[in-house]
Amino acid sequence: MGTSRQEKLVILATRPNIAACVQTLEHRCHLPPPAIFHELPRAFFSSQTLSTDPRTIRLVQLAVRQMTRVSTLRIVFGHPGLVDALVRCFFDVGREKVSPIRRLWLENCRISAACDLSIEQHPYRLPLLLDFDGLERLRVRRLPLRPKSDLPSHHWVHSRGGPFWDMQDGSGGQYAATVNGDFEPHAEETIVATDNLRDSEKQALYAGHVADYRTRSMMAYRGGLLDPSPDELADDTQGALWARERRSSTDVALGLFASVSRTLTSLTLDWILSMPCVLESAHNYQAQRSWVAFFLGIFELRFPHLRAFQLRNAVSLETRIPTGLFLLDHATIQTRNERSDNLRFMEAHQNLQCLAWPMDHFFSERPLRTDIAQRVAAVIESLGRTLVDLRVDSLYARVCESKSESVTSPSPAARERRRRFIEDFVPKMQRLQSVKIEGGMPRDERREVIRALHRCPLKKLVMIGVSCPIGNTWGYEGKDLQERLSRDELEELEGEDKDEIWKLGMKDPLTICQDFRFEAQYGWPPSAPMISTIASHHANTIEELKFCGYKGSPSLLEPTPITTPMLQSLKYFHNLKSLIMSFWLSTQYEGAAQDAEIIRYWLNARSPASTALVLITDEEPEGWEKKLRTEYAPDALAWRMTSFLGPYLSETAKARKGGVHVRGSVCVGDWGGIFDVDLRIGKGVLGSDVCFGFTGPREELEPQRREEKMETRKWF
Repeated sequence: MGTSRQEKLVILATRPNIAACVQTLEHRCHLPPPAIFHELPRAFFSSQTLSTDPRTIRLVQLAVRQMTRVSTLRIVFGHPGLVDALVRCFFDVGREKVSPIRRLWLENCRISAACDLSIEQHPYRLPLLLDFDGLERLRVRRLPLRPKSDLPSHHWVHSRGGPFWDMQDGSGGQYAATVNGDFEPHAEETIVATDNLRDSEKQALYAGHVADYRTRSMMAYRGGLLDPSPDELADDTQGALWARERRSSTDVALGLFASVSRTLTSLTLDWILSMPCVLESAHNYQAQRSWVAFFLGIFELRFPHLRAFQLRNAVSLETRIPTGLFLLDHATIQTRNERSDNLRFMEAHQNLQCLAWPMDHFFSERPLRTDIAQRVAAVIESLGRTLVDLRVDSLYARVCESKSESVTSPSPAARERRRRFIEDFVPKMQRLQSVKIEGGMPRDERREVIRALHRCPLKKLVMIGVSCPIGNTWGYEGKDLQERLSRDELEELEGEDKDEIWKLGMKDPLTICQDFRFEAQYGWPPSAPMISTIASHHANTIEELKFCGYKGSPSLLEPTPITTPMLQSLKYFHNLKSLIMSFWLSTQYEGAAQDAEIIRYWLNARSPASTALVLITDEEPEGWEKKLRTEYAPDALAWRMTSFLGPYLSETAKARKGGVHVRGSVCVGDWGGIFDVDLRIGKGVLGSDVCFGFTGPREELEPQRREEKMETRKWF
């Protein structure tokens, strides 16, 4: 049996010799975190029925007191009470410590109480005075940073007791969890108390609640420490007073950023939910102004030692930044002043090595104004000398990225802003070693970024989208794929020019002359495959390639003919050490999808409890059981990926010690579970391609896979 959280806290609190050895501490709920697209935008992480026992909070205080050497604190989907206790105790101004916390990771949690520097009292008597000085790396990830507003019209929190909701489990399926939240997502904002619910909804709400939790559940729902009077309950105007956050998370975040400015070297805002819940921003001036004020507040800060500044994954509606706000241009929306705080911020941080920002928010679609043209040019020139890591993204396309938006575009203004970035910013980069391009930009713009970086010693290239970023192997609307797919999987899937792909894909990539001068060439006429273009410009330096996007990706079990010329140029990447690629894995058997059976088979294959009960028989498997073992078993998948990709990889790269690391990523399940198979492809004694070993399939939340990903995060 595993050790419970309370038992671990008791050990740390009572055994100082053990506690003093702890250097990294992580707190996470045992449940899967909210799914980023469907659940995260409605999650508020403010439940007051989880880990609320004062004795548990006291144990945290005693344990933290003994852990004097912790340098890294990671909180992922933490219970609000424990988040508050851990952060406030570790950063207590009076805490005795050998070394300060240098790295702080906050993900899927509430920070408005934990990091509030101006709090006057705390219900658990946690420390009030905090000292974040000494913090060097801060990552705020997948949590709401919204300005204060009236109670949102739809939200939920996990709870002890309550109605069951089906939640995504991170493995392509669902699990049932007890939650507290609105029954009608589109209810009016004024519906803020249970008195406004219909009788049937009241009964459903209270039926799942243990009596002892009712008061605290209502407290979580309203955010008040004391029940209001019946008159107040009936008064809809009290809604603003019942908001969960006494101080908005944006104000708390800005205070936190300012308090660590002296020592911070890396600031990452990753998939933050910054758009106010009440937007309709065009019709809500106050919400719009508050939203913009948060980003202007960041621009006013100064970090003398900052090396990495990242606003990542602004790829969904809730995570985007305000339209009209730019990093290197005048805002096209009303701000509180005309001082160009954004440009001043960039001028003040001349030593950035890593920058992540939305691709269409560097410049506006209008020509650069003369009053800042020279300043912008100087900033870009400086970044060209210092940046080694650049990450850009844009809002995901609705169903599929197009090859080009040169003729028609869903947003011509956004297209022009992206193209200004490609033409005015990217060609000035000289030292970039790593580039990540994610989101809904068309394929020709990704290609032009690669061409524009011809002067850079590029070692790592990452491209992520809904559709496969290197091309569509399924044919127009999937007609070349033998499997029958749903309309959603085929919608807007454009075909390739097969004759030209075969003609140019099988040839050596074009050699780029030394005096090459970049000129943007948009559109996607009959041309060489994407990998051929990458090889022409960067084959000599690339060590890592990552191409993620499932629509149109190579079919692992039954590849279409065009797959060969599309991947042929991989053999020119002689320094390649790692290749990550999405594959389409057919799960059809006798006309029905077998995703759930396949996932269960994978999970059981790595479970000692399941493998110990395997029936041993001399009979050969038949039917579905045979297909399961010969095509979907972990070793069968590893062998298939080896025989599929091995012939395309460089012989030089495969002959290197350890071969080439390959991660094949497949999307399986009704709810899009992502499973990875990691293997190494090298050369055997007889010169044939062999698999040196494999791990998986593993979902993203598999403990070892999750830990590896967190430990290898750059700039943290």
